[in-house]
Amino acid sequence: KFLLTDRLFPRSVMYCLETLEVFLADLPGEDDGALRSTLALKRRLDHTRTAPLRGPALAAFIDEVQIELADIGRQIAATWFLEE
Repeated sequence: KFLLTDRLFPRSVMYCLETLEVFLADLPGEDDGALRSTLALKRRLDHTRTAPLRGPALAAFIDEVQIELADIGRQIAATWFLEE
């Protein structure tokens, strides 16, 4: 729970998502897909009970979070960086 949902620990996923939300909200552009995805992942973490996650279930959950984070990264790259 500490590494996933703590809002005060700078290395937790939630803290990073909240920081990302602030910066994405300030970026120019019409596409808010990355911001919407960030908010959706924050909601998911808020509503996930982490206590019962153990072993394979925890690994699967973390894999899903990583996939969603990678998708947010792709959305940011596609919106604000040139593709070669």
